Order: sequence, then C-alpha cells, then structure tokens
Amino acid sequence: MNACDSLVRLACTPSSGQLLSIDDRDILIWAYTVRSAALLNLGRTDNAIADLSDAIELDPISAPLLTNRCRVRAAANYELDLALADCNAAIDSEPNAAYAFDSRGLVRLRRGEFTEALSDYDTALHAQPGVATALYGRAIARARLGQVEASQMDAAEAVGNDDQIDDWFAAIGLMLQ
Repeated sequence: MNACDSLVRLACTPSSGQLLSIDDRDILIWAYTVRSAALLNLGRTDNAIADLSDAIELDPISAPLLTNRCRVRAAANYELDLALADCNAAIDSEPNAAYAFDSRGLVRLRRGEFTEALSDYDTALHAQPGVATALYGRAIARARLGQVEASQMDAAEAVGNDDQIDDWFAAIGLMLQ
C-alpha cells in the first residue's frame, strides 16, 4: 500500500512544475487506478471508489474508468443508483463496450431487475462471446427468471472458461440458487 501511495504522490507532482500535461494526467489516472485496486483488495471500498472518482475527474468520459467504478459499487452492493449511472455513462461514451454491459448486468442483478440484467448480459456476450462474468451473471438472471436449463448451460460454460468464476460471484453474495 505504501508503494501505491508513493506512486500517487509522485504522479501528482507534474514533471514540468506547471499544470498537468497530458502525459502527467495519464500517469496520474493510472496511479489512481492501481491504488484503487490495492485499496479494494484491502476491503477499503470507499477509498477505492474515491480514487476512481479522482481518476474520472481527470477523464470524465473514460468508459473503462466509469465501468470500473460501476463494477466496484455493484460488487459491493453499494450505491447502486450511482453504479447504474456510471455504467450508463460508460455505454454512452463507448456504445459497443461489452465490459460496460457486463457490469451494468451486475448492477441490475443487485437491483432485482432480472429481465434487464439478462438483456445486458446478452448484449455483452454478443459483443464478446465467452466472457465468464457475463455468462455466469446471465446464468443467475436466468435462474431468477425460472429458465433453469438455460441457466445451467450458461453456468457450465462460464466455469469451463474460468473455474473460479462461481467463487467470485459467491464471494460477493450472488449464487445460482
């Protein structure tokens, strides 16, 4: 964690001594993103979201940054309205971003909007087939909608693509049953 803090402090000091250049801004965004991941691994969700918010302030239309903050909130089952707004903004910025639809599907699972989640996961998988998070999320949505056989097929494919995906979903409190 100290290394991540040092990285952000270093990145916050523009090399020119003036306002942030494009290169400095990109380094700072990267530093905030790295530190947010470290904070998240330490269970410090609020701090991770704050770092992602600082990064987004520097690049407010970055689909990857908006999606990352959306996914952190959704995984933590925290500020779901803000998570949905982040994913919607990411999709507005990059309409074909499979990862943004995948993350919005997770938000919608959390909100109990299973039909909408299924649609988002279908869109994500159409753009990028075989993504384990989208397949497993779709399996959960289908299970909640009573589509048992389709749910089991998606879950089996997801686990075949990533044998720990069911553990990740269980860790955030989402299971097939």
